Amino acid sequence: MRGLRLWDVLSGEGSCPPCPPAPVAPLPPTPIVLGADASQEAKDAAQSADDSAVAAYDLKFKQYSADLETYRHALTAYTQWVDEDARAAAVLTSSVLPQYAAEFMSLPTVAAQWAHLRQRYQPSGDALYLSVVRQEHALQQGDSTIDEFYTQSAAIWRQLDSLRIAVCGTCSCCQIVRSDLEFHRIYEFLSRLRQEFEPRRAQLNARGRVPLSEVLSELRAEETRLRGAGLLAVPSVLATRGAPLPSAPSTQPRSPVPPPPILPTPPGQGQLQHQQSSGQSPPPQSQGQSQHQQARGQGRRGSLRHCSYCNRDGHTWGTCYTRDPSLRQQHQFTRAMMIASSLPPHFWAEAVATSAYLINIQPSAALQGGRDYRHSVAETYAAAAW
Repeated sequence: MRGLRLWDVLSGEGSCPPCPPAPVAPLPPTPIVLGADASQEAKDAAQSADDSAVAAYDLKFKQYSADLETYRHALTAYTQWVDEDARAAAVLTSSVLPQYAAEFMSLPTVAAQWAHLRQRYQPSGDALYLSVVRQEHALQQGDSTIDEFYTQSAAIWRQLDSLRIAVCGTCSCCQIVRSDLEFHRIYEFLSRLRQEFEPRRAQLNARGRVPLSEVLSELRAEETRLRGAGLLAVPSVLATRGAPLPSAPSTQPRSPVPPPPILPTPPGQGQLQHQQSSGQSPPPQSQGQSQHQQARGQGRRGSLRHCSYCNRDGHTWGTCYTRDPSLRQQHQFTRAMMIASSLPPHFWAEAVATSAYLINIQPSAALQGGRDYRHSVAETYAAAAW
């Protein structure tokens, strides 16, 4: 309606002008007719009366011309309002369902129709305001970027401004109230950011009243830095992916799992390092079985990749998920960091070492807050080869 310039008609702010009455044209004067035997004195009196009637007619005609011009302007305004009312009624009728349009079609003006709809279906101002306030309190950044989160917050702020009582905004009191409101919104916006922005949030809060544009600029720079360093948490799709539940062993052979595109570890190096660090020894193998594994493990890269624990190709005994399920968590954590940070594959070994360090320093509930250093350096480099 605002785009069509019909909001004044719809809201009733532009009242309907009265229908102007048409002016009445004056009648020309009728000359006095005298007889042939009329005296000269009577003729002079009749002539004087005729001149007075013509002069009065001229005055009435001039007044009629002015009234006619005023009538034309008033009639144009009234006709324009009637046309705009009809257009607004057509737009309003086509914007609602037919069953709702039948309720107000009998009302005379579109302002009365709109008032009927608002009175019947619009929630109260206080209820709508409290609903928007609840939306603002429940809003969190989550997996959104800084720009996306600010767009969501700004939409709620604009809706709150439209529901508040309008102020002049020019006096000093209103400017102070507006400044305090902006400071409060910036504080709420910073408090709903992710925990990775805690240092920057503390710095901005300590600086007092900082303009919103400067706050957004610094947050974007901090987001770019965290994303480049791989310090932002992984998205929820990757973060909620856990290790699969253990299932009963199957007698059918398992299909090999394709390894990531990295350089292979020399045969036996990861297994030997894992044995030295954990004190475990692999099960004995016969010469025929060893030759059979070498024949099966020769892939396109020419490396030995067969697990003697689960009898599965594609990995070694030291990186077997069936033997040690915690390696699956480390592998998924590493892949999540690589994907979130967009790192090239040759950083795989560094990512594995980082994931092993992060998992080791996490407190364990089973140890009453202690740390379980179960991912050793040997397992880290074995997983790097995987």
